[in-house]
Amino acid sequence: MHLLIFLEEEHKLYSVAAVDSCIRAYWPDPETEPQLFAIVKQVMVHGPCGGMNPRAPCNDEKNRCMKKYPRSFQDGTTMDEEGYPIYHHPNDGREYIVRGVKVHNGYIVPHNPYLSVRYQCHINVECAVRYCPSCFIRFGGFTEMQFRFASVKYIHKYIFKGHDRTSLEVEGHDEIREHIDGRFIGASKGVW
Repeated sequence: MHLLIFLEEEHKLYSVAAVDSCIRAYWPDPETEPQLFAIVKQVMVHGPCGGMNPRAPCNDEKNRCMKKYPRSFQDGTTMDEEGYPIYHHPNDGREYIVRGVKVHNGYIVPHNPYLSVRYQCHINVECAVRYCPSCFIRFGGFTEMQFRFASVKYIHKYIFKGHDRTSLEVEGHDEIREHIDGRFIGASKGVW
């Protein structure tokens, strides 16, 4: 399932500290967070791929990971020019064997510690759009945020991609509208 969540204004991730409070992309300490460490080791490590596993599905024709793993070491979370966070991947020397290969922090998929422990499964958590004070523009007295194209493309890519799309409306219930919003015509029905 791909889930896109729009947070209320007071809860939006407007700073690096806010992103770091919700999203991690490094090994937890196995002594102080043993449960989180176990789930991260089991389901939140990307790969092995690239040269370590030439048959990995994420490899391109040059045997490089299309998902850009392993990520470069980062001393702290930063934001790039397109609105994506570059998560904290410390070079702290921690390496653990996962699926027969030693992996460091560059292979850890961004996750929320609470959700990972709570649901004991792979939950990739991303902050897709960030606050940028220099990106504000005015429209008729209302302040609108100008988002970078790449961020908008990322957050809507999975919603409009095809048959596994769904709709959820918390207020109101219109069965006809839900059917129209969630329907999908596959190849066989299209030919028919």
